[in-house]
Order: sequence, then C-alpha cells, then structure tokens
Amino acid sequence: MTTTTPGQPPNGTPPDGHGNQDTALRNEAPPLFTRLKYASSMFALKSMLGGMHMFREWKETRNPPDGHPDLIKTYDCRPGLPIR
Repeated sequence: MTTTTPGQPPNGTPPDGHGNQDTALRNEAPPLFTRLKYASSMFALKSMLGGMHMFREWKETRNPPDGHPDLIKTYDCRPGLPIR
C-alpha cells in the first residue's frame, strides 16, 4: 500500500526527490510470511535453473556439439600456439 505524508504537492505532481521528506512516497513492507514465501520460491527457481545449466554444461563436455572445428592451424612464427 502506498502512502504519502502531509505536504503533497498540488495537481498531483511527483515528489522532487531532493531530500524533501514531506512528499516522499513510501511502501509498507510486506508481512513476514509473504517475504518468506517469495524468498523460498526464488530459491527453488534458482536451484532448478542452476541444475539445468550444470546438466547442459556436463552434456556438452561429454558429447561436444558438431559445430567445433575439424582443422587446427599453427603459424610458423608461433608453432606452439594452436589457432582454430
């Protein structure tokens, strides 16, 4: 819920944001249970997506895709540096 303190500027103009505390908009903090619910849902989402990403990386290292180069060239001036 958005509340304002006394001293709202006329014509619905927004607060100036220059430290004028009389017209600053403030949001109330959600209840503790709601914050815990949001935190747990974000943790679950992050865990699932992280696991899927790790599985994809493991799969690519185990079975590389077909787009990798077949030929690796070297320059005469740097024979130990492989160039793809």
